[in-house]
Amino acid sequence: MAKAIGDDINSLRNQGMKTIGVLCKSTSDATKLHRIVRNQGLTNISLLNKEESEVTDVTVAPIHMTRGLEFDAVILSGVTKEHYPETPLHSRLLYIGVSRAAHRLSIHWFGLPAAQIGYRPGR
Repeated sequence: MAKAIGDDINSLRNQGMKTIGVLCKSTSDATKLHRIVRNQGLTNISLLNKEESEVTDVTVAPIHMTRGLEFDAVILSGVTKEHYPETPLHSRLLYIGVSRAAHRLSIHWFGLPAAQIGYRPGR
């Protein structure tokens, strides 16, 4: 999934997206993904957390810290049935994540996707 996210970042940059938010469910997920993506050789990628608040052209962040922010493109990471069960809290988190995107939205999961996104295989 991290390789696909890195590919998405490059593609979105090539499409002229100036700000890209890579959003995860938790701070630990965001920290881990930030490290992996940087190790892929991508540059100018910041991590938004309690200690670091700099937003660059690509910002990796937990969803709950992005309220009030807007990105040209958003990549949601790890949108699985296990990470986002069908509860009001998890539905709100996903809503916050998808509503941060002004122009493009990309959703990544492994295994079964969260029911809230309405994905139907084969359609």
